[in-house]
Amino acid sequence: MLVIVFGWYIGTSRPENESELYGTYTSWWTVLFTEPIAKEKLILKSDGTFVQEVTLKATTKTDIGKGTWEYNRKSGYVVLEGNFMGVIDIYGELDPDYNKREQGRAYLPASKYYGCVLLGSSEDTLYRKVD
Repeated sequence: MLVIVFGWYIGTSRPENESELYGTYTSWWTVLFTEPIAKEKLILKSDGTFVQEVTLKATTKTDIGKGTWEYNRKSGYVVLEGNFMGVIDIYGELDPDYNKREQGRAYLPASKYYGCVLLGSSEDTLYRKVD
């Protein structure tokens, strides 16, 4: 057991700076589940802006969210300000009002797991950097 915990700890770290976070992320739960609800793409740009694309499987409708982002190295969180859409509710189901929320802030923990950059958590939506 100690070996497993130690191996996980060694393989996990926080990004050192914002430049490690620039790029495109996809929702990892769409890979893990056989019947994904939606396909999500999140792009963190070097100018401090983000774009989120959500495509529903049932209708192929795509919604776009935009805003700004910053990385708090001390806390290890990416803070998104603007129109970030939380698609999945606390029960793992589609939130029918995901695209109708007021603009606000979202906090996504950032981590590196054996060289792979991840945003979010497995309890919510986990995003994996793809480029």
